[in-house]
Amino acid sequence: QTLEYEEQAKTKFPLLDPIRQEENLSKRLPMLVQMPDQAGEFYRINLSHMFRYASLHAMEVAGELYRIDDAMVAGFGWQLGPFANWDAVGVRQMSQLMKLYGIPPAPWVDDMLAKGNEHFYRATSDGKEVYQPSVGSYIPVPGSRGVVRLEYLRNTNTVWKNAGCSV
Repeated sequence: QTLEYEEQAKTKFPLLDPIRQEENLSKRLPMLVQMPDQAGEFYRINLSHMFRYASLHAMEVAGELYRIDDAMVAGFGWQLGPFANWDAVGVRQMSQLMKLYGIPPAPWVDDMLAKGNEHFYRATSDGKEVYQPSVGSYIPVPGSRGVVRLEYLRNTNTVWKNAGCSV
């Protein structure tokens, strides 16, 4: 060794290239978690820690899950808060992965899944609801009643669609 400075080679993750094209974070996150390389491992481990921390401390910090998500979006400029991110990846699938890594979620997440509730958020005809661990069921998200959000209805109430749009 000469101890001379050498330019460091950039690490390449070819599987990331097509994922970068996806602008919607809710669609991009599952792709990142499913990558079989080191980058995928990085996302799986880091998201596991974030989801564990959020699930363990959400109730003491905010009382309702949507408040944590809203705070992260408004205060830190996130596109989605931790529970919305977890919904995007898949609550059951990610919870199982977390356990494999030895980073299990809070017990209430298992209780929620055991009741057949697969998401923290769900759309209803009246608006958006969020799972409330303290009562073991969903509650309305304040301010969502009567607001029509096409993103919640698109997959279940399509009237007409073509290659460019859906109604």
